[in-house]
Amino acid sequence: EAKSLGRRPGPKCQVKEFLDRLTAEDAAQVKTALNDRTITNPGLHRAIESRVGTDAAPTLFTIGNHRRGNCRCEK
Repeated sequence: EAKSLGRRPGPKCQVKEFLDRLTAEDAAQVKTALNDRTITNPGLHRAIESRVGTDAAPTLFTIGNHRRGNCRCEK
């Protein structure tokens, strides 16, 4: 029980924090893009940056970590 209640391993996820700041509709669109493997990480990163700016966008590294499941997000 203690293991199931513990914190997931991995770094804090900037993608989740970014999604939490979006409207439900915008977050759904970004999630769809994240799950679409025909969209590259750099392409997705540039698209997000062009809409919200460099300071608000998750980094390219974090997008890759999130897509690989190497973050604390629930899978």
